Amino acid sequence: EPVFIEIEDDRVELKAAGALWGKNVKETTNLLKDKGSVACIGRAGEKLVSLGSIMSDTVHTFGRGGVGAVMGSKNLKAIVVKGTGSVEIFDRAEFIKQKKAINRLLIASPTINKGLAVFGTPFLVKITSWMKILPVANFREAEPEPDFDLKPFFAKTIAKDYSPRKKACYSCPIACKREDKKGKELPEYETIGLMSANIQNPDYEAVVEANRLCNDYGLDTISVAGTLGCYAEIRNKGISAAELINLTRMIGEKEGFGERLG
Repeated sequence: EPVFIEIEDDRVELKAAGALWGKNVKETTNLLKDKGSVACIGRAGEKLVSLGSIMSDTVHTFGRGGVGAVMGSKNLKAIVVKGTGSVEIFDRAEFIKQKKAINRLLIASPTINKGLAVFGTPFLVKITSWMKILPVANFREAEPEPDFDLKPFFAKTIAKDYSPRKKACYSCPIACKREDKKGKELPEYETIGLMSANIQNPDYEAVVEANRLCNDYGLDTISVAGTLGCYAEIRNKGISAAELINLTRMIGEKEGFGERLG
C-alpha cells in the first residue's frame, strides 16, 4: 500500500498515503505541508516514468536518474520532515568569519551582483548564446538559424514582460529564482535553453507552462527537454509550442507516445 514517511526530531513513522496516490506534486504538498517540509513525487513517479524526479516544497528538484520512479517503485509517495532542535556549530567564530568572506566575494562578483541577483539564471541565455555554447538543435549547432528569435528568452525581456519577483533557496543571499506576480514559478536557464533553441521552440510562454507541468508531475525538465531534442533530431523537425506542452503532459501521464519518450 502507498505510504509516506513522517519524521519529527527522532520520531520516524510510516503512514498510509492511499488518499494521496494519484495526486500531483502541488496538491500533495498542500495536503502535507502543515506537518513539515515535504519531498514528494507526482503521477510521473507513481507511473515509474524514467524521467521522474522528487520535488521538495513544490519547486526544488532532485532530478536526473529517475529518482522519482525509485520512490514510486517503493509505493513511497512522500517524505515529510520537521525538526525543533538546532545544529551545533563546532567553531562559531570561524564559521561567521568564513561566511563574511564568502559574502564579500559574492558582492564583488559582477556576474552575481549584476546578473544572477538582478535577473536570475535567465541572464545566462544571452551570454551563452554570445559565446556560442547555448544548446541549439540538440547540440548540433553553435547558434540558432537567423530567423529564430532568442530575444523573448533574454532576461531583460522577461523582466519587462513579467516583472518577476525574487525567490531564494534557504538562507541564500543571491536569490536567483523568479516567479511571476501570481506566484507561478518561472523557468531557469537550463530549462529555458533546452526547451527553446535546443528543440527549436520560439515560444517563451510554452516553456513556462511546460516547466509548470514538469514540476507538478514530478519530471526533470532537463531530462524531458533533452529527450525532446533527440526526438526533434530523429524526425528532422522542431517541437512546436503546442507539442511541447502536450508531449510534456503525455510523458507525465505515461500516455500514448509519451510512454515511449518517458
